[in-house]
Amino acid sequence: MRYFILIFVIAFASCKEKAANYEMADAVILEETPAAASAPPPPPPPVAEVSKSKNEKVPDVDKTTNLTNERKLMKEGDISFETNDCKAMRELINKSVTELQGYISDDKIHDFGTRKEFMLTIRIPSDKFDLFLERLSNNAAKINNKSIRVLDVTEEYIDVEARIKTQKELENRYKELLKKANKVDEILSIESQIGDLRTDIESSEGRLRYLKDRISLSTLNVTFYEKSATDFGFGGKIGEAFGRGWTNLLSFLISITSVWPFILGLITFVYLLRSRKWSFRKNDPSQQ
Repeated sequence: MRYFILIFVIAFASCKEKAANYEMADAVILEETPAAASAPPPPPPPVAEVSKSKNEKVPDVDKTTNLTNERKLMKEGDISFETNDCKAMRELINKSVTELQGYISDDKIHDFGTRKEFMLTIRIPSDKFDLFLERLSNNAAKINNKSIRVLDVTEEYIDVEARIKTQKELENRYKELLKKANKVDEILSIESQIGDLRTDIESSEGRLRYLKDRISLSTLNVTFYEKSATDFGFGGKIGEAFGRGWTNLLSFLISITSVWPFILGLITFVYLLRSRKWSFRKNDPSQQ
């Protein structure tokens, strides 16, 4: 009985010691494992932050889209105005055209006596068209007419470019076939096709050059005039009227001279008619 009790006490003490050792081991594991190890990994940084950290430039999508969808515009206009000094206005136009890298394509002057009128056709870079028009408007004494027209040729421009590309690719294929052709009729047929394609390509390239010119350089038709000091000019008008009257008189005399046979015949007819009437009255006893 004593041995049984002694064995029971030893077994109980041994189990209690093992339990204490397990608790100590758990405590050591908890102390050695960091709290962050059990937490989930942090989310990856945003794309913008990664690019910034690597000093990489992020492309601007809006700018790329705008460049791709750039409109092809043809701008032209007309302006007519009165100026106080035609000479000063002409110097201003020449200076502005040179400064803005344009040119005058047509130049006309009309003198109507009471006023002198200048008519110019000016080609100016499209991005400076509004600036040039503003300068003219600000220096005009009175604007009679001003109109601006803008034509969108984007669709035609893209179509012509695509047509030229397709035609040139087809021309290259024909040239490759021409190198491999052996028969005379095949060579002649391919050369004929190439000739027709070359004509179409040159026509399309001419149209494209025209569109590029009209897009890059805008056209402005400018008409300006200066009235004389005296609006009515009574003395001058009297002199002009006298001159016109003298000219008309000379013209009338020339016209009469050109129909002298008719006038001579008429005078002869009247003379004979009066002579016959006089002779009849002389021979009639009742008239005596």
